[in-house]
Amino acid sequence: MRGLGHLIAVDAKSLARVLPTGLAMLFIFLIYLAVIFAINYSFTAGSPAPVVATESADQVFLQSVTSELSSQDVQVARREEATVLIVEKSGHVQIVVSASERPAWDGAWKAVRSAGVPAANITTVDTEGDWQVDLVRANLGPALGVGLMALAFVGTSAPLASLRERGILRLLGATPVSNAALVLSYVPVRVVLAAFEMGVVVVIACSRDYVEPGFLWRLFVTLIMGLAMLLPAAFLLASKSRNATDTQQIGVILSMLLVGAGGGIIPAAHTNEVLQTLFNMFPTTWLMQAAGSDLAGVVPFLEVHWLWALMGVTSVAAFLLALRVFSWDRESDAPLRKIQKRVREGE
Repeated sequence: MRGLGHLIAVDAKSLARVLPTGLAMLFIFLIYLAVIFAINYSFTAGSPAPVVATESADQVFLQSVTSELSSQDVQVARREEATVLIVEKSGHVQIVVSASERPAWDGAWKAVRSAGVPAANITTVDTEGDWQVDLVRANLGPALGVGLMALAFVGTSAPLASLRERGILRLLGATPVSNAALVLSYVPVRVVLAAFEMGVVVVIACSRDYVEPGFLWRLFVTLIMGLAMLLPAAFLLASKSRNATDTQQIGVILSMLLVGAGGGIIPAAHTNEVLQTLFNMFPTTWLMQAAGSDLAGVVPFLEVHWLWALMGVTSVAAFLLALRVFSWDRESDAPLRKIQKRVREGE
């Protein structure tokens, strides 16, 4: 497409020149992760050391778990003395944590993973039956979601509003540049930044044994579908906006509200059923549930391939709508419309 390469270069230079906007796209993602790690540390730092007991008919499993616990200097004892109980049956493991003692149980979880048990086959509850949450694991999907939303609503909508605010879009409207070329020119840089965010999430997930290597391709598909859905949505947000500061603030607020609705901070399992049904209608929830299914063992309200299909349909609809409603400010300047017509006729 004519001029597309030049527009991509202009976008990259613009982000490098306007450093606050470029950093803001990654800052929201990184600060979200930092907050989650801080909250998780505050919950686990004062927890007493666990005393672990294991139950299984599989001797190989017992030996593997016991060996890993010993390497972590975790005390292994009989069931009567234990504050953490690991029960294995037919390849599924339940970790039961004492509700009164509330010991650290992440070492037991890692020991079970080291025995080859898939993360999806491990559940953790306390002795009262309440689900125990690893905040870091539960929020990796929302972290990726908020990172992609920041790329779209902060790193795309705000710069577009700035171009309109300074009259540059109106000048572009007098050239042969099409709406489609402008939309596509914003894709490459954001794909690179999205790949960086995915890389950070994958490194965290792999280092903490959250994810199975065979599922990484699914996470990549989720990333692409999410980006394809959010970038046209960013153009819709900026389609008429003339104030970059207001647009950026709206983008930040919108990103945080949507990540909360998608299961960030408070997992979906702890959300009111009526509210969760409403939140499940948000396209951003589809993105975070699809990512969370591979990163945190979240059971989405639809199968992941159906979530991909919904995101795909939404992407096409948002793209077509963005092409239709995005304003170049041509209407306010009739002479520019005449110039544009003459330029195109002279091609």
